[in-house]
Amino acid sequence: MTKLATIATSLFFAIVTNSASANEAAELAAPTAALVAYDSALKKGDLAAAKDLTAKFKTIPAEAIEQYTAKYSEGAKAGKIVITPVSGSAKAIGDFAVITFTDGNKDRPDYDPAYLMKQDGKWKVFLKLTKWDHPMFDLTDGQKKQLAELAEWFSAEKKRLYGR
Repeated sequence: MTKLATIATSLFFAIVTNSASANEAAELAAPTAALVAYDSALKKGDLAAAKDLTAKFKTIPAEAIEQYTAKYSEGAKAGKIVITPVSGSAKAIGDFAVITFTDGNKDRPDYDPAYLMKQDGKWKVFLKLTKWDHPMFDLTDGQKKQLAELAEWFSAEKKRLYGR
């Protein structure tokens, strides 16, 4: 291979790799933005906006969403619930995503997962933000499989973030 061909091949792979990374980053920007908007709505006490950013399931009554949202909002306004996404620590599979966030302003970060799903073209947080495997979520086996993959990724990511 000539030197020019080697340079051209290297440049091609660099462009493809950077393009994939840029596409992945763009794909993860939307669920991360939804999580930040949800946190902001909670802090402001804008329960309508927070509920609009919460995933809906037929098995969860509106009253439950109302109660959880009000409880989370009170915690956020009191500084007990602080959601700070960890830059570059997110993964999406299909219509599901997990965003790593730190909870609070502690000396040592506490890494937690925020699970989101796309509904009607918009990213929404799970009612139990850090849990997807609750019986109240009526998920198909395929959806559970995707979320289990995201939970497995988060487990490894959490270990990486803690330096283990």
